[in-house]
Amino acid sequence: MKQRATIIALCLAAVAAGCGKSDSGGTTAPPVTELTAAEYLAQGWTSFNAGGFSAAQTSFGNAIAKDSTLADAYNGRGWCQGILGSPASALASFATGATRTGTAVVLNEITAGMAFAYSAMDSASKAVTSGSSVLLADNDWQFSHTYRASQDNVLNYLEVCLLLAQNHFKLGQFTQAEDFVQLLHPGFEVDEATPSGQAALQAEIERLATLF
Repeated sequence: MKQRATIIALCLAAVAAGCGKSDSGGTTAPPVTELTAAEYLAQGWTSFNAGGFSAAQTSFGNAIAKDSTLADAYNGRGWCQGILGSPASALASFATGATRTGTAVVLNEITAGMAFAYSAMDSASKAVTSGSSVLLADNDWQFSHTYRASQDNVLNYLEVCLLLAQNHFKLGQFTQAEDFVQLLHPGFEVDEATPSGQAALQAEIERLATLF
C-alpha cells in the first residue's frame, strides 16, 4: 500500500512538472507586461502620425484609463474623433482635456480642436471664440503632430484663419471675415457692405477652403 502511494505521488509530481512546459517543450512564456499610460500615449501619437486614427483613438483611450489626468490623451482622442466624423464626441474629449494637466502647447491644441469641432457643428460664435483664443496665444500656431487629414500633412494658423473667415461670414460679420481672407490672400478686396461684395467674399472663402 505504501509503495502504491509513493508511485501515485511520483506520477502527480511528473504531471505538475509537465504543466510548466509549453507545447513545444520549452518553459511557459512570461506574462506580457501591460503598457503604462505614457507608453499608450506615445503609441497613440505614433499611430496618429501614420494616419491610423482608429488605432490611435484606442491607444489614447487606454492611456486615459490608466491616467485620467493626462490632457494630451484627451487631446489626441479628440482629434481622432473629429477626423473620424464625430465632432460632438471630439468636443467632449477636448472639454475634459482642458481641465486636465498639460503643457501650454497641448492646451492650445485642445482649444484649436474645440474651434474645429464647433465649426463642424455650426456653432459659429463658439468657433470664433475658440479660434481667436488660439491665435491670441500663438499667432504662428502649428499643430505639433503630422496631420494626415490635410493636403500637406500640416495644420496651422492658416487653417485657423480660414475657420475664422468662414464663421465670421456665417455670423454676418463680413468685415471681420474679409480681414481673415486678406491674411490668406493679400490684396483681395471687396465692398463687403454690398450683396455683390458679399457674394465675392463667399466665393473667395470657398476657393481658399480648397487650398488648405
